[in-house]
Amino acid sequence: MKKTKIKSTKQLIEVLTVLNQHTYTISVWSELFKQKIEVNLYAKTGDMSLDITDYSLDCFNMIFDLDKDENLLDDIKSAIWSQFNAVVAATSYNQVPEKLRRECDGDEEQANRKYFGVQSLDDAFASSTLDYIYIEAENYFLPKIYLAIVFQIPWEDEHGISFHIENGKIANIE
Repeated sequence: MKKTKIKSTKQLIEVLTVLNQHTYTISVWSELFKQKIEVNLYAKTGDMSLDITDYSLDCFNMIFDLDKDENLLDDIKSAIWSQFNAVVAATSYNQVPEKLRRECDGDEEQANRKYFGVQSLDDAFASSTLDYIYIEAENYFLPKIYLAIVFQIPWEDEHGISFHIENGKIANIE
């Protein structure tokens, strides 16, 4: 899909694809990440005419506004780097070969860094994969405009890392 805001819920319904009973999807180009991104809109009813509201339209369109934030990508990279540093310092990975641990004189953190090939912020970000963007079709408990950007990261392959964006700013990182 071209990088253009959607003007109405009807227009959004026309471009979404049904992924399953409660998930609609679309791929959009992100100038911020310089790639196509899968956007999953999670619905309550499975009926697009009920699920796609002005709220979901606002959340969807916020994706295009993220490109304008000059600091957002740096903030995401820094958070991924910080998370990497915390995890490799505290985790014993069984998949790190014993030979590599010996090469690092038993320094498990250094062995982890070498194993994952991450020595810098740029390495950490390059090792991550933007998986998808998540939008709730309607949720009265969330702020007016909300989405989550979900990355897969090899040092935390069970959970990845998610950036919860509220009104265009990172509000929470999981």
